[in-house]
Amino acid sequence: MDVIRSSQNAIFKSLRRLIEHGRERRAQRMIVLEGVHLVQSLQRCGGEILQYIVREDKADDAEILHWTQGQHQLFSHARLADLSQLDHPPTLLALARLPQPEQRSSKHAILLDRIQDPGNLGTLLRSAAAAGIAEVHLGPGCTDAWSLRCLRAGMGAHFQLTLQTLPDLDQIVVAPRQMAVTCLNDAQPLYQADLRTPTLWVFGNEGEGVSGELLARADLRLRIDMAAGMESLNVTAAATVCLFEQRRQEGSLSSTAAND
Repeated sequence: MDVIRSSQNAIFKSLRRLIEHGRERRAQRMIVLEGVHLVQSLQRCGGEILQYIVREDKADDAEILHWTQGQHQLFSHARLADLSQLDHPPTLLALARLPQPEQRSSKHAILLDRIQDPGNLGTLLRSAAAAGIAEVHLGPGCTDAWSLRCLRAGMGAHFQLTLQTLPDLDQIVVAPRQMAVTCLNDAQPLYQADLRTPTLWVFGNEGEGVSGELLARADLRLRIDMAAGMESLNVTAAATVCLFEQRRQEGSLSSTAAND
């Protein structure tokens, strides 16, 4: 099987455009996955893999051949290194159809307000899926949920959620849920609030927090009390604390310890 070694190769250039440009991913309705775990996660959810890319030194690897059924394109180590954002390029990439959002409903939902770091967004989606949230709405100003970095941080959570991008805040539908926001001022302690009511959680920008417009619409303003000298948590940490406090109040937590 031929090995792609040139940076001028059409397949290589097409993959690079998809990886680097969200506009290209949206236009072609395609994404790129890194590693066996994400490929498995997409396949379990019925996603469609269009092409496998395998590092040339893994051409005879039994596990890789199991997933690709021998239908793959070999890339040199250097060309995979060019595509990957990891220190060491993965053994496997996959070109896949952008998943069509299924209309999964849940008692609670999340609205993300201008989350700009792909790692934060992916980790937050992972926490949402782990907490049993099915609906996540990406407000204006959020980073692209389908970038390599965001997909890696999500660890497959993307494929268990309905992700909807909202072009403007006027499209937000709150009822019949209450809107809950995290903030520092004029807020009640999280652990004193009754969180069993259907809730639309709003988690805001890493530096500025939730926007003033959404704060004004909130039914619940909540703060996470911390030790002296600490003012705030990373948005993903704050979201995880809130979502699992809600699960605790609803009696949804299993006695089995969660895996790391």
